[in-house]
Amino acid sequence: MSRLYVRKESKFLKILLLCVMVFVAGINSRNILADDTSVIEKVVVEEVPATSVEGKEATSSVTVIERNEILASGKQDVLSLVSGRVPGVFVTERGVSNYGVGPGSAGNISIRGIGGSPNTDVLVLLDGQPTKMGLFGHPIPDAYPLDAVERVEVLRGPKSLRYGDNAMGGLINIVTISPPADGTRTDLKAGYGQYNTLRASVSHSGRVGPVGYVGSLIRRKSDGSRSDSDFDGWNGYAKMQIKMNDETNLSFSGWGTSFDVQDPGPLNDPEHADFRKAKRGGITAILNGGEALPWSIMAYGEWGDHDFSKSPEDWKSRDRTLGLIARKTWQITQKDFLEVGGEVQEFGGKGEKPEEGTFYGEHYETSWGLYIQDEHVVTEQLLVQAGGRVQRSEGSDTVFLPKLGFSYDFNDKNRFHGQIARGYRAPTIRDRILFPISNKSLSAEDLWSAELGCTHIFGEAFSLDLTGFYIDADNLIVFQAPPPQFANSGKARNRGIEISANWYSEGPLEMIGSYTYLDKDENISGSARHVLSCVSILRFNKWTAWLDLQYVNDLQLLSKKESYFVADARVAYRINNNIEAGVSINNITDEEYKEIEGYPMPGRWVFGEIRVGF
Repeated sequence: MSRLYVRKESKFLKILLLCVMVFVAGINSRNILADDTSVIEKVVVEEVPATSVEGKEATSSVTVIERNEILASGKQDVLSLVSGRVPGVFVTERGVSNYGVGPGSAGNISIRGIGGSPNTDVLVLLDGQPTKMGLFGHPIPDAYPLDAVERVEVLRGPKSLRYGDNAMGGLINIVTISPPADGTRTDLKAGYGQYNTLRASVSHSGRVGPVGYVGSLIRRKSDGSRSDSDFDGWNGYAKMQIKMNDETNLSFSGWGTSFDVQDPGPLNDPEHADFRKAKRGGITAILNGGEALPWSIMAYGEWGDHDFSKSPEDWKSRDRTLGLIARKTWQITQKDFLEVGGEVQEFGGKGEKPEEGTFYGEHYETSWGLYIQDEHVVTEQLLVQAGGRVQRSEGSDTVFLPKLGFSYDFNDKNRFHGQIARGYRAPTIRDRILFPISNKSLSAEDLWSAELGCTHIFGEAFSLDLTGFYIDADNLIVFQAPPPQFANSGKARNRGIEISANWYSEGPLEMIGSYTYLDKDENISGSARHVLSCVSILRFNKWTAWLDLQYVNDLQLLSKKESYFVADARVAYRINNNIEAGVSINNITDEEYKEIEGYPMPGRWVFGEIRVGF
């Protein structure tokens, strides 16, 4: 046995033992008195937001992160919050305050080893709106700050039945905060840390009669942890909700981001003048109603402008995505509910290499899908969901995407669930027609997935969930040579186990633990064999402490594997009912590691923040 192997196993056992010790400490802490007002923003969620997708996935593996945990974590964006914290989910990072854009960037999302590069196999929704770059089909990681987010829902496994293209591996739904029932709410935040990292934001929400509104503006700036890795950007979000009557609501929302980022390049081939700019934004209008039998109509649009003309990449593009989604639920019998929905989407844009003088044309394509899903309550314990979707994307064959799942409650403390589903991802414009290496003959990526899980609640505070899954994916689109072009030559046979443990007591301590084991037949970049995470939140009087421990084993980079242990901590003190000050220490142990080959993660670094709410 090699020394390296012994060191990795020893580290794994240490972090496992530490997580167990902290859990035991939590079980014994129930009698400690805590002040539940230690977080400035008192969060009370009276009902699930209309843009939530959790309720429609009763037989799926779903993780929901609520606002209280978001506030305590001190995390700045959605992807850093869910990575490792949610079993089966891993997101690559490369620096202190941004993910970047284009080649060499981070933010690739892997769910059960499925993600793609660029990330086209995991769909990111913002209040139910699909977000993606129209030419390349991937989300923009720097577009998802947490300031105006009420909850984050992560659905693991293929979700193509309801969400069509790009949800082959799963999806992340970002639900923004709702306007208050009355009055107004304002939050101001300002923070500064190492590497000249600055972050400031203002959020305001309120209600005037039947009209509620939410708005936020965020400023971010950093010199980066490496030379030539500067970042300078803005994010904004606004929403207005109008209560038409007791059953009907109309909402309008818009979001935008603009940032300049410098890519330092890999260590063995650094860049000193690789400047990239991106501007993106979207708007959504939703008309919805029917609390018991919901219906909704959503119209949305997203636009983007990317300028890498001051980069060796020499690239400029403009893209857009326009779409319409409609859904309606009927009650067929007392125990049978039928949902019917459909979506049509147009996407595309134009791209060029200005210095080279090459114009790649302007391309737009259309896709559509219709689905039906039946939810039948067989007995008081057994619920069955079954359905199918017909999906058609330009340049690809029409496909049928079925799903069958069940949920069985033995009692109020034991639940089993299982699901078999087909996933799908059509070739993007980049894959098919944009570049000389594109291939018009590409077929859609195809995936079948099966999962079986159980949940057990111990006492009143501790729950344990165990899920096993198997994925069989074919026709994955990869680059191959010779000849140099995209081809359907990729495949994946992934098997694994996901464990999630949660401790929520009346005392001051909350704990969330997760473990993922992923067995892969192929070396899939951005996925790890073992990921163990332990998050602890301690609230005592005016203090809130957050500790995030994560061990990653055999993370696949381009040409090698990486294993590491990293610990982050945050401590906050409530000065009064309106002011809270906090400090975060990231990578406490000063671990040297990489999540993208050639891009080392920063060592230990500190960030302080003050928040004022009124």
